[in-house]
Amino acid sequence: MTNSSSGSCAVAAVTVEASPEQPALAAAAGAAFRSWIDVLEARLCQVGVAPPQASANARLMITFLEGSLILARAAGTVAVFEQSASALLRVLTEEC
Repeated sequence: MTNSSSGSCAVAAVTVEASPEQPALAAAAGAAFRSWIDVLEARLCQVGVAPPQASANARLMITFLEGSLILARAAGTVAVFEQSASALLRVLTEEC
């Protein structure tokens, strides 16, 4: 991928590749995603977003950005991720 040193998310890769026989990997990936969501949710609450909305927005942000990483990887350019991140920021800013 151009303009990027890694171009993918290790947690997403573990999630996709973990088989049912590897529940510890799936649990570790789930814990990583949960920790990211928790941090974002707390930060959103700090800036005045109501807890239920902060929780939903935090999950939306992680889902949106992880999907954007996959699309950027497929396109071979970080520009796809940057455009998606900008669009997400605009939507969340308008909402608040």
